[in-house]
Amino acid sequence: MHDILHSEFAAECRNHEGERICGDNYIFRSRPSGRAIAILSDGMGHGTRANILSTLTTSMLSNFAVSRTANSRIARMMDAMLPVNEATGVSYSTFTLADIDGRSGRVILVQYDNPPAILLRDGLPVKLEWSEQYLSEGRPGKLTVAAFTARAGDRLVMATDGVTQSGQAPGMYSFGWGQNKLAEFCSRAVFSDPSICSAELARQVVMQSEENDAGQPSDDISCAVVTFRRRRRMTLASCPPAMVKESGRMAEDIINAEGTKVICGQPLASMIAAHMGEVLEHDESFRPVEEFPVYSLRGFDLVTDGIIVPGRILDILEHTPVDGGNLRQNDIPSGIVVRMLENDLIDFRIGMRRNIDPRGIVPDEFSVRRNILRRIMAVLEKKFQKTVVTTYY
Repeated sequence: MHDILHSEFAAECRNHEGERICGDNYIFRSRPSGRAIAILSDGMGHGTRANILSTLTTSMLSNFAVSRTANSRIARMMDAMLPVNEATGVSYSTFTLADIDGRSGRVILVQYDNPPAILLRDGLPVKLEWSEQYLSEGRPGKLTVAAFTARAGDRLVMATDGVTQSGQAPGMYSFGWGQNKLAEFCSRAVFSDPSICSAELARQVVMQSEENDAGQPSDDISCAVVTFRRRRRMTLASCPPAMVKESGRMAEDIINAEGTKVICGQPLASMIAAHMGEVLEHDESFRPVEEFPVYSLRGFDLVTDGIIVPGRILDILEHTPVDGGNLRQNDIPSGIVVRMLENDLIDFRIGMRRNIDPRGIVPDEFSVRRNILRRIMAVLEKKFQKTVVTTYY
């Protein structure tokens, strides 16, 4: 799984001057298999009506793409579903779709009247071969398709015409900023900071477009960026296995996992330490800063409490912005959250042992912990768009 090419997606938008909602819309969907769908759509006009049109477009396209509908069929269906304004002859929305296979690196681009997507390799624009697939008579635009094999370090930049046509209203550019200047700007940004992330590159493109319009966007401005890189992986393990005979298999799986490794819970940590022929020891460097125990174990980034820490991780994740802003690694739970947000795939290894009080007074601690971990998984997937895989023992 570690060889899968990861698609780091981010988008930035600015509303048309005077509007409270952006008429552009984007969507990104990924799967543990490495397949991902990125779509950017521009609704006709601006404001709420445009947003409804672009949202409808991204929703339909993502469903078609996920079901692996052929490009030619997507063209026919979008032709039938997206009307043309009778008065202006302009399509109700335009779009760019990137269908990404992370295992092979193969990327298929489908565009309808959006500015052509830009592929940057080693910081320089790469020419893409676009084949035209004209839609039916009366349709003002044309649908084009291109394909390429992505490499680690490549960046795909998608933009709406609010970017390429920026600068016209204030007279800075007679015909707008244009495709070439956009490509040059992105290239300079990458050369200036080779490690620039998708979010920062998209932000810089939108900020420059807004500046071209003298701070008063004459159209909705949107840019989406996909950065291709090797997938970063983190394993979080908690709770011993349901059956003692499964202890060895669970321990081996966790020991051999690649990337960042964290254990929440002393019972599981002691089991793994015993399997390694080692003794679990307290890490005294964390006392008296943390009110719960922290342990040291060779090969693991962090071994800590399994009761208090998961609850705090959940609370931090629920109150942290999607971009991770203002998150400081000043305690153990925050440090684990930072590691989660730095990685792309979070691999949960969870034991199913029950801890039953025969008197029926104390609740099953492991069951409570697993419920919290499931909520953590849901937040990572839905809010932070992380790939989450889970193995139960």
